[in-house]
Amino acid sequence: MPGARVPGLAARYVWTGLGWLGPDDDVVFEAIIRWDLEDALGCGILRADSDGRVNTVLMQDQPLPGTGGGVVKHPRLPVEASGDTLLIPAMIVGGAYERGLFAVPKGGGEPALLVGATGADFGRAFLAPDGAAIVERVGLSSVSVLLVEEPGNPRVLLDGCAPGVDSDGAIAVARRSGGAWMVGRDGVATALLLPGDPAPGASGRIVDVRAAWITADGAPVVLAGTDDPARREVLARFGIGPGTVAVSGEPAPETAGSFASLSPAAGRSADVVFGAAVAGDPAVSAALFRAPAGAVPAIFAASGEPAADLDGVLAIEPQAAVASDSGRAAFLARVFEDGVDAGQAVFARGGSGPLARVLALGAPIEAIPDATIAAFLYPVRDAIRVAPDGRVLVHVGIRLDRQPSATYGALLLARP
Repeated sequence: MPGARVPGLAARYVWTGLGWLGPDDDVVFEAIIRWDLEDALGCGILRADSDGRVNTVLMQDQPLPGTGGGVVKHPRLPVEASGDTLLIPAMIVGGAYERGLFAVPKGGGEPALLVGATGADFGRAFLAPDGAAIVERVGLSSVSVLLVEEPGNPRVLLDGCAPGVDSDGAIAVARRSGGAWMVGRDGVATALLLPGDPAPGASGRIVDVRAAWITADGAPVVLAGTDDPARREVLARFGIGPGTVAVSGEPAPETAGSFASLSPAAGRSADVVFGAAVAGDPAVSAALFRAPAGAVPAIFAASGEPAADLDGVLAIEPQAAVASDSGRAAFLARVFEDGVDAGQAVFARGGSGPLARVLALGAPIEAIPDATIAAFLYPVRDAIRVAPDGRVLVHVGIRLDRQPSATYGALLLARP
């Protein structure tokens, strides 16, 4: 948090932004620091290892080989990791490109340019086992899906897409012209669902595709709107043809009501994890569901259930859930005590295990004397990260008793 010393560096934190959970019990995060000796600011991406020691990864004004003399400006959080390498997008000043996607050693070192661009940016990127990358290039009017098998030599797989490309390194899914498409590394594109297609599980036809992604076991999933007034949304998982996961207006399992709206969770898991508002059940107004391949969705957490170690019950916020491949998910919910809103909290649950409170707004922080969790400074879906080992990283605003008018950004890591 701001003001604290940076373990491993002769510096103090000035500002702390969002974080990203690595695979080796490490945390990669955005920060501004003030160096002790130079009394100068440093801005960029840092990493804390499993012992808490911090090293710089990619910093403002750092030279960028392969860019024609460029230096870093505004590096962003990693979009992918493989072994000791992080893929990090950054703006470039003084070089042959305006922006680039770089492979950077997580312990610090010389970045390698994978692909550069002018008049475009890079969103997400995904690595295949052979080292090739599928990259989302964001232009002024549309998004392209690129395959980078050799650094500096990208090949377009699919053009004219909407933002939000997803991939597992073998295939990619994207929204284009109102529909959902799948494309392989050979560049062959296949339509999954298009406007006018029969809507799986409904009587009408597809109007638009609202989200498309790939599960951790490689299955495309699509959330689409329909023209069926009784079944406005469908969620379908594709294998050999689409398998209906959930349909608004249809019965919601383990409740006395029906799905009213569907909201995919952030993160990647083998199961389809989603939140839903529930209509017609006075006891359950909203819930989070998990649907394994070929199985009926099961409730993961529901409004009305006890709020872990807090007095009161949950009121689920269906849009605020993040899942991981281990079957664990974290989510934001309100807590009601005797019908009175007692505030918001982040909870986590693994599989069918017990519900655990990660943090609650208004609660003190044991590691920081006289500090209270005051607010979320970023959208919760961006502020929460869940690792397969059960770690949950949350960015919050904290307030110190000695400075009640200020709110400081801090990263809190909860271990299972």
